[in-house]
Amino acid sequence: MDVKKVVVMFFVTVLLSVVAKDICARNATCIVLEKCEGLYNRFMRDRSESVRNLLRKLHCGFDSPQAPKICCPPELKEVNVFIRMSTDQNPMDLLPNLKVCGIQNNDRIVGGTQTELDEHPWMALLHYDKPKGSGFYCGGVLIASRYVLTAAHCVKGADLPKTWKLSEVRLGEWNVTSKNDCDHDDCSPQPLNVPIEEIIAHEDYDPTDGQQQNDIALLRLAQDVTFNGGLSNGIEKSSVRSGDISGQLIGPPRPIHLRYIQHLRRAVLD
Repeated sequence: MDVKKVVVMFFVTVLLSVVAKDICARNATCIVLEKCEGLYNRFMRDRSESVRNLLRKLHCGFDSPQAPKICCPPELKEVNVFIRMSTDQNPMDLLPNLKVCGIQNNDRIVGGTQTELDEHPWMALLHYDKPKGSGFYCGGVLIASRYVLTAAHCVKGADLPKTWKLSEVRLGEWNVTSKNDCDHDDCSPQPLNVPIEEIIAHEDYDPTDGQQQNDIALLRLAQDVTFNGGLSNGIEKSSVRSGDISGQLIGPPRPIHLRYIQHLRRAVLD
């Protein structure tokens, strides 16, 4: 290669690296797309125009003609820290079996504000690691053997400390202050703690939006969950198909701090 071309390419590379520092805001790092695992996996999974536009906006240079670089936010570089997605698994296998959708234990009393043991076996608690300790600070719903539905503000909210890291979900929990969840002689199986493989927040969610539109996210679990007496998914197939809108809001009371959580709470939607 001509020496002049080599020199020019060298200075162009240096210039791009300097410019990238100004382009990438909020502690984002200009790195090769493949090294930004959260965005790279999303691009490999969904090559829609909206995702392509997002990558164009984040573009900050090239490592080589075949290796574009993007501004990778810190939280996206740390998304896939557990187990990589299996490449030989059929996506259809992750969908729930309608026979186990929304199965609620009918012998549980519905009423008041406190749920009964095993009444809502699809509820999930989100566990965060902090610089000093850890705890449960958000809730979710198990909607398939590999996915939990939650709010986007639980994974990238404006009030969520940057030092907190969402690490796993707890399934089958009712009373976090007791080792065993029992109602007299009736006891549930031990809760299950499952690591999170991937965090997928709605692409249009804006943490600074006062209306909190598109406040929804999915958590892909690192392993399949087996439904049993204490675990089920929360998809109500009958309500969805019939067009009924009634339902319930179920989750831990606020403020969500470990020493205050005792039981799941319920609000009925008419």
